[in-house]
Amino acid sequence: MTFFDARTFNATNLSDKVFVISGGGSGIGAAAVRHLSSLGAKVVFGDVNETTSRALLASIGSDKVAFHPCDVRKYQDVVGLFRYAFERHGVIDHAVANAGIVERGQWFDANLTIDSVAEEPDTSALDINLKGLAYFARVASVFMSHHKSSDQDKSLTLMSSAAGFLESRDLYMYQASKHGVLGLLKTARLSFPESMKGIRVNALCPSFVRTGMTQDLAGKWEGAGLPVNEPEDLAKAIAALAAADRSTAASMLQREEVVAINVHDLPSSGGMDWDHVDQTTGMTGRSFYVEGGLCWDIEEGLDRTRHLWLGQTANDNVLRTQALLKSTGFRKRN
Repeated sequence: MTFFDARTFNATNLSDKVFVISGGGSGIGAAAVRHLSSLGAKVVFGDVNETTSRALLASIGSDKVAFHPCDVRKYQDVVGLFRYAFERHGVIDHAVANAGIVERGQWFDANLTIDSVAEEPDTSALDINLKGLAYFARVASVFMSHHKSSDQDKSLTLMSSAAGFLESRDLYMYQASKHGVLGLLKTARLSFPESMKGIRVNALCPSFVRTGMTQDLAGKWEGAGLPVNEPEDLAKAIAALAAADRSTAASMLQREEVVAINVHDLPSSGGMDWDHVDQTTGMTGRSFYVEGGLCWDIEEGLDRTRHLWLGQTANDNVLRTQALLKSTGFRKRN
C-alpha cells in the first residue's frame, strides 16, 4: 500500500513558511514547534497551558516562534490565534489542528444507577478533539484562502488517531471524536478545491505515541514488542505533509503491494483522482496511520477497493447517489 517514512523525509521547502499550530505547548505539538523551527519556518502556536508554552518558547529562543494563549473550545480564542499570526506575518501558509486529550471518565459504566446517571458526563474529549478541531479548521481555511493565488501552496493537517478507524475498548467519546476528524477530512477534500481555493487537507492517525498522556502505557507497549511513535516522529510527519506540494508529493510516496497486489491499478470509487492529484495539487485527501514513524495511507486503498468490501451493486448505487447530489447542488442549497 502507499506509505512514506517520516523519519527520513527531508522537508527542504518550509523555510520562512508561516505555521499556526494548536496544542503546541507539549507532546506532539511541542515537538512540531521545535522541528518546524529547526527547518526555518515561522511558527505561531496556541495552547491552554501558558507555563509550559512560555518555557518552550524560551528554550527555542527564536524570534520566528511565537505563542498566543488559545483554548480551542472557545471559538473566539481560535479566531484570536489566527488573527495574531496574521497580524504578525501578513500571511498563513500551513495550519495544524493538533490540540487533543484522552478519554475522561466513563460514559458507559456498569456502576451507573438510575440516580447517578442524572449527573452530566464530561464532554471534554468531544469538545476539544472534534468541536475544537472543527473551529480551528474553519478559521484556518478562511485565513489561508485570504488573497491566496493559484500558485501558492497552503495546507491543513488534522490530528486524528488509530482510534479514528480502528475499534478501541472503552474509548467511547475519544473514538467518536477521532472518527469525526476523518469524516471532516472526507468532505473537505472534495469541497476545498472550490470553496477554499485549493487548500490541501490531510490527517494523521498515530498509533501509540510516547507523551505525558501515555507514559503509564509505554512500558507495556514496548514489552509487547510493538512499535512506538516518538513525538518527533509525528513532528516530522507534520512537516512532510506541509512540504508535500505538487513538486514533492509524488516522489514522497512509496508502494508496498505484498498483501494487496496492484490495488493502485484499480479505479477510484469516490471523488478523488488518486492517479494525478499529487502532481496537480500536491498531497491532499489522505489520512495516514503512523507506526514507528512510518506513515501508511488509508484513504486510497479504501477508495479503490470499495466495490470489494461493500459489494459491486451497493457501490454502483453509492456512485449514482453521489453524482445525483452533486448535479442537484444539494450542498449549496443546504
